[in-house]
Amino acid sequence: MEKERISAKIPRGLYEQLRRAAYHTPGASVTEIVEQALQEKLDTMEAAYGGPFPERKSALKTGRRVPSV
Repeated sequence: MEKERISAKIPRGLYEQLRRAAYHTPGASVTEIVEQALQEKLDTMEAAYGGPFPERKSALKTGRRVPSV
């Protein structure tokens, strides 16, 4: 399976928790834990959406999101 590199800023505490989990779980890696967590979250989101999300029609917007009020 071809893989892509991603970059994301996450809270330091969450990052340390992730690293501790990988360290204390035999055979686990940070990458495997992140892949599994993302897949589980996306499966939940798609179930709530009613199926797979459609293909994007354009590129994602860059920069910070504007908070909703």
